[in-house]
Amino acid sequence: RSAVLILTLMTTMAVRTGRSAPWSVALGTDADEEARAVAGARDGSILVGGTLRVGPGNHDAFAACFDIRGNLLWQTSFGGLLEDAVTSAAAHPQGGWVVAGTRNGTAATKSFVARLWSDGAIAWERTWPGMGARVAVRADGSCVVGTENPGRLVVLDDRGYVLWRRAWLDVTHVTS
Repeated sequence: RSAVLILTLMTTMAVRTGRSAPWSVALGTDADEEARAVAGARDGSILVGGTLRVGPGNHDAFAACFDIRGNLLWQTSFGGLLEDAVTSAAAHPQGGWVVAGTRNGTAATKSFVARLWSDGAIAWERTWPGMGARVAVRADGSCVVGTENPGRLVVLDDRGYVLWRRAWLDVTHVTS
């Protein structure tokens, strides 16, 4: 089967009519590609993150930013030899975005979080052991990142430096 990543969004336009503007866009190729994260900013722009196939058995993480009308502003991809994916995204209060996800290399799987400028350039990136990272951005621009396997909560300042981190036991099998 072949699939094309298609994104359809209803956005609220800042126009006098107050009508919604539906739009859709296709990214990628006929390979197995996925959108795994979507975030919106105050200006109406939208970031989509996920995974794009770049070769046999190799997917890179990607992020693409669209304006309120669905026009592609920029796109970027990054990754290593195996499966990499953006699994979470959030708008940054000073503009730009923060994305988190998983990088799979030949030696180990790592969680990552990256701060992207408004043009998609990477301001900073941090990695650590684990997988399945999710991110939230606080009003001061600091990031809260949660990972699984091992379970960990990491808080980073606006420049990507660790303020604190905590690990917790795997509670997925606890019954009440």
